Amino acid sequence: MDNLSREGIQIDMIRFEGPDFTKVDNRLMSLHLVKYGFSNAALFGPDGQNLQPSEVLYKKHIVVIRGRFRPVINVHMDMLNRGLKQFLQEPDVDQDNVRVLTELTLQGLKERDAAQSAEIDEKDFLDRVDILCALGQTVLISNFHEYYKLVAFLSKITKLKMGVVLGYPNLEYIFSEEHYSDLPGGILESFATLFSRKVKLFIYPTLRNGVIYNCLRFNPPAHLVDLYRYLIANDKIEDIRHYKESNLQIDTDKVLQLIKHGSEGWEEHVPAEVAAIIKERCLFGYACDIAPKEIAPKEKE
Repeated sequence: MDNLSREGIQIDMIRFEGPDFTKVDNRLMSLHLVKYGFSNAALFGPDGQNLQPSEVLYKKHIVVIRGRFRPVINVHMDMLNRGLKQFLQEPDVDQDNVRVLTELTLQGLKERDAAQSAEIDEKDFLDRVDILCALGQTVLISNFHEYYKLVAFLSKITKLKMGVVLGYPNLEYIFSEEHYSDLPGGILESFATLFSRKVKLFIYPTLRNGVIYNCLRFNPPAHLVDLYRYLIANDKIEDIRHYKESNLQIDTDKVLQLIKHGSEGWEEHVPAEVAAIIKERCLFGYACDIAPKEIAPKEKE
């Protein structure tokens, strides 16, 4: 890349193999590709091996869920499973030709505790990835903070229908015009990219002050109401149905605090595989019981 711009060359994948590279973690190399601006996105499978996005996703239906996954909780899995199930019921979807992606953005990797710096902690990144891989997930790392940029990237690889699974707060985010001030066409330009493709958003509800908020309760700014109604009428946005209502009481930050404080019952809020990994490796501030080292007796003078 010396003396070359991203317009001249882009590195989509990097992989180290062989006996001299046994200590190189290819997942970390994927992160470095995106972090240092060599590529907009990098992909690797459940086995941690880097993948070529244009090969793995070519002519595939794609379902993607974005999150911090710190840690993965039952809500994430319910969102993904319910959203995927509804996507597979779409009449123009080939159920045997679907790839599911869990996406981590650079912004999401920087969003940690308020007291910590906004730099990416590579160990923390690998901890999250280990859990996603243990759950059999294919992981996409990207610098696409806005959803329309993610859709534009994936649309260059496949022309088939895609599903984006997201929580209700992200629907509010998408309709907030201040996020598109850098675009000449503003929110309309972003929506032209996000919704002109074969893309459908599946919205998981949120509980606020005892009220469940979903697409029916969403009130966009007055001048965007007709645009929202158009998207609903044209089957571009849909509520996730048959979700587990008990999950609405839980959020990632609360679970993280329970883990850090050693509170009882946090295991109920995460998949069994996730709880086992957190305990085994003392992740996310979980206090493991470490046996004290034996103190050698002082030698006699």
